Amino acid sequence: MKRFFGFFFGTVFRPNHAFAALQSDPKRFSKGFRAILTSGFLFTLTAGLLAVGGAQVVAPPILPLGVENYYVYQVFFALPVFLAGWILAGSFARVFGRWKKRTASYPGTLAALGFAFGVPALAAWVPQAVFAALTLLGLGQDEFMDLTARPGLQRTIAFAVQGLVAVWTIFLSAAAVRAGLRLRWAKAIPLGFLTAALFLAFVLVFIR
Repeated sequence: MKRFFGFFFGTVFRPNHAFAALQSDPKRFSKGFRAILTSGFLFTLTAGLLAVGGAQVVAPPILPLGVENYYVYQVFFALPVFLAGWILAGSFARVFGRWKKRTASYPGTLAALGFAFGVPALAAWVPQAVFAALTLLGLGQDEFMDLTARPGLQRTIAFAVQGLVAVWTIFLSAAAVRAGLRLRWAKAIPLGFLTAALFLAFVLVFIR
């Protein structure tokens, strides 16, 4: 557990060093799995709290599911979506990363991407957790929408968090594929961008 948190905080403060060190860890895959699992579990838990509080999705859902009961459904598919998006993005990076070098590692790439996706997802989870807490404390849906829909500090913070999560995920994804696939930055940056975009797009189809 101590080593896991070492990689977790390393992802925040020294991602290049953390991802490089992760490649030599014999349990690297399980650590990356734990990182993405934690984010998926927290979104599942929050969806359950929102469902109990009777909240409706703030952003229009892409899936043809009822707005009133969307968070009930999300309890069941949030965790599988995070795991599937992680595997899908990691497989994409493997296929398009010119998988020829003997030193390249698919488990190592997935491990680094687990942290690269899981850590920024926690920043995206915080506003939803706040929404869930306020809902359980009695804040109505219309009141919450008034706080975030009007131009002001709340709306600015919401957009800033979303932008931060996207940019941070892209940067960490590039660092992750660079470490796992032994790529130069010139190749790691565009591949990391596409890998992160695939993961984010996949998750955003389902998670609200």
